[in-house]
Amino acid sequence: MPAPSFHVAGPVSVLVDDVDIGTTKSGVTISITHALEPITCDAHGSAPADFIMTGKSAVVECVALDPTLLNASNIFDMWGDIGKNEPALADIGKLATTAEKFGTLKIIERSDEYWFANKATLMDPRQLTLMSTQEVQISLTFIIIPDDDQLLFETIPAVYGA
Repeated sequence: MPAPSFHVAGPVSVLVDDVDIGTTKSGVTISITHALEPITCDAHGSAPADFIMTGKSAVVECVALDPTLLNASNIFDMWGDIGKNEPALADIGKLATTAEKFGTLKIIERSDEYWFANKATLMDPRQLTLMSTQEVQISLTFIIIPDDDQLLFETIPAVYGA
């Protein structure tokens, strides 16, 4: 069964640690991933007899349109350490769950309903593209790991089955 993926239509407001980082016209895409490991036994040969879930995470992708709000929020200094030759998520060889670079992520829909995650962090950007003929668009990707209650999202809008 494929992992669930949601597209939250824009405009959508995004807040990081309760700081507004702007509104995206195109909305956000939320992809949920469940990591499964096969369990094999002699009776089944090389075919898995069952699977065990080894983890879950979510990825949130959006396009920020307001560089002024991004700069004011210090989002890149808080989590990304961009330009400092340091990884965004955690030090190499350290557990992500112990990293201090996690904060809250709130995605507010037009209906004022919202998605809320307790453990989100900004991933290193794959590219920062600025074109003088268009409005500034900065792609942002967040990863969400389970919080202390093993939830990816503490709150999701009712339309998605909350």
